[in-house]
Amino acid sequence: MICFDVYRNGEKLCRAGKEELTVLTAHVDFVETIHTGDEKLTLHVGGLYETGSGGNAHPRWMERMALNEGDEITFRIVRSDTADAPVSETIDTPEWIEGQERKYYEHVKAKFENNDPDT
Repeated sequence: MICFDVYRNGEKLCRAGKEELTVLTAHVDFVETIHTGDEKLTLHVGGLYETGSGGNAHPRWMERMALNEGDEITFRIVRSDTADAPVSETIDTPEWIEGQERKYYEHVKAKFENNDPDT
């Protein structure tokens, strides 16, 4: 399976991967809050796969780890039979997914029926 080895300043943080995955992500984010000027640098490593019941599972190997200026983040793509266990995993049930789709549909429907692009 394809895995990501993730390093911070030369120290290995995790080997992310799982046989069932359809998506594997590793990324660094910079976010500045416009109103307060707060800045955040974070690292996230996660994935996605379908559950047997038609839902989605979201494993996470890193939960938005705070980074500092000057940190060196390295991602190495490897093929391996083993990987670290995720530190957490959430499951979206088919009912939850349908509820989210319904909310989005209602939002978009109201936006276009009211001809209000700011709705």
